[in-house]
Amino acid sequence: MKPFHLVTSNENKLKEFQRFGLQNIQIEKGRDLPEVEADPFTVILYKSLEAGEQRIVEDTSLHIEGEKVGVNIRWLLDFISNFSGKKATWEVLLGVHNGETITTYQGLIHGVITDKYKEEPKGFGFDAYFIPDGSTETLYDLECKGEKDLFSARKKAVEFLQNAQSIREVKIQDIPAWTGTMQHEK
Repeated sequence: MKPFHLVTSNENKLKEFQRFGLQNIQIEKGRDLPEVEADPFTVILYKSLEAGEQRIVEDTSLHIEGEKVGVNIRWLLDFISNFSGKKATWEVLLGVHNGETITTYQGLIHGVITDKYKEEPKGFGFDAYFIPDGSTETLYDLECKGEKDLFSARKKAVEFLQNAQSIREVKIQDIPAWTGTMQHEK
């Protein structure tokens, strides 16, 4: 059996995946894949199709109480401090394409948004704005102390993958061609 390749275009995510000690999975930098404008599960299905067979892809969402952010967090980072004090959930989905099905694994971390670093953003993504439940520090602060992985939705998703605890499996033949818009399409 050919090995699976976990592919991401994001250098910071690449470093995190390398820390997780994935077994029997090769980690590599890939191209930035186009993403459909839809819910997280639909995004990961079509991203997996685009990546191809024997590939594992990741998609991150940040669900903020009462706001429409979700899969579009990448495009809304400049506004995240406006949501300070609101509850949020960091969601990471992994899509595994084996040629017949796409299997999805999910990691969730609940927390709250802060504007602690509003004037001088730090870290990558929303790390400086998210305080996970069970901590009083942002993901950025935890990363500086080498403790981010204890509160990582990405690591949780990887653990579920390694333990074969999926949340959804879809036959590729049952996925229709995408006819909708793409994220950040102009």
